[in-house]
Amino acid sequence: MVEHIRDLRSRNIVPYLSIGHRLGDAADPEIVALLGRDLFESNNWVSAVEYERALAASEILAADAWGADRSFYLVDGSSAGNHALLLATVQPGDEVIVSRDVHWSIMVALILTGARPIYVTPEIAVDHDVGIGISPVEIERALVGHPHVKLVIIVSPSWCGVASDLAAIAVISHAHGVPLYVDEAWGPHVHFHPDLPTSAMTAGADAAVTSVHKILPAVSQGSLLNIRGNLIDRERVATSVRMVSTTSPMLPIVATLYAARRQMALEGAERLQRVIDLSRQARSRIWEIGGYNLLSPEGLGIPATRLDITKFVIDVHNLGMTGFDVENRLNGEFSIAIESADWRGIVANFNLGETEASAIAFVDALFRIAETDRRPGAGTSNLRATGEVVAVPEQAMTPRDAYFSTTRRIRLADAEGEIAAELVTPYPPGIPILAPGEVISRARIDYLLRVYERGAVNYGNADWNEERMISVVASAG
Repeated sequence: MVEHIRDLRSRNIVPYLSIGHRLGDAADPEIVALLGRDLFESNNWVSAVEYERALAASEILAADAWGADRSFYLVDGSSAGNHALLLATVQPGDEVIVSRDVHWSIMVALILTGARPIYVTPEIAVDHDVGIGISPVEIERALVGHPHVKLVIIVSPSWCGVASDLAAIAVISHAHGVPLYVDEAWGPHVHFHPDLPTSAMTAGADAAVTSVHKILPAVSQGSLLNIRGNLIDRERVATSVRMVSTTSPMLPIVATLYAARRQMALEGAERLQRVIDLSRQARSRIWEIGGYNLLSPEGLGIPATRLDITKFVIDVHNLGMTGFDVENRLNGEFSIAIESADWRGIVANFNLGETEASAIAFVDALFRIAETDRRPGAGTSNLRATGEVVAVPEQAMTPRDAYFSTTRRIRLADAEGEIAAELVTPYPPGIPILAPGEVISRARIDYLLRVYERGAVNYGNADWNEERMISVVASAG
């Protein structure tokens, strides 16, 4: 794909196509200066035939790199892959085992397909309020109790970097003749180093979506959908990918997917070893500061290979602070942007761009914050967005039935006992606290109100104002 773009640029093609910026000539000079003319000149097109030929060759190479039988480039993010996979594998009314800590886009796919979720909850490490993966025993129990299940869906690694025992779950799923689908959005790199969690393809999953742009060096929206084995119809997946994808792909996104694949195939293990070494050094220094508590395999009681060491989940409540407080200091004083913050702590990622200097700067900033902002007494260890708050709730309707039902708008504070008719999703990480069809509990209302007090975004709700209005099923209550 990189060669395809290079060839287009070398030919000096003048486009009389639906390319409004005309390789930058028609674009606002200020935005051209900001983004660079190369971006516009690389977003060219000659014919679908040439593009499809380059795309097909690139996808073959991606499948080889990630250990898949078939790979699909996604330029609409892993969300598009989740929608495509479910559209290809389930029908309205089909039962699907779903880990309740899935991304928003899986819930949307359940609405689109009309599938009936059988939710399972990750085991919770209570002291840390973090999921430590879906138990294979729980999957076996769900499959025995629901013998007509069509698909098993889990997230691994999780938002907090914790992986499930995918190999065991794959064996159990296959023993029941059911394919296993893994949302591996937060683990595009794990396939390329033995000290990281086992990848979905290595573990025997039948399909996995992975966000190359999240940890590896592709630009936003660049993802892959990988298929392995014969339990999933690859041609039907190919059709579904087309259905949910834009017909106007941005070539620079595709090119960075190709380039990231090439980097990992040629030097992935070596570069990841460098990141892992820096992560270990940084973790050791953070523990020495005191007051910070990092998620660790020992603390969670799991094997080391089930935690992504490059993901830093750091609890700060023992400093008498919230994650929001620490994030504000990191942003405002040290110009450090982290992945997310909540009442309990912060999340930060190390990736291939990490250097010794940047790692030292990150740890030094945490040291300064602990030194100057430590407050008397330990803070409260509030629930985080990926722990007990996303345990399986009472389910009154399917997501699709609730979403398409007659609804009414009420204040979130008054919604206890009502049936949710929309997704209520603090972002990041994009895990719905409320999903359509679920009975709304007081505990979840209280959690959401506290989170939104700190300015969290409710992804997908266009009028999320101070009144915090949500849609509920009209016949409830």
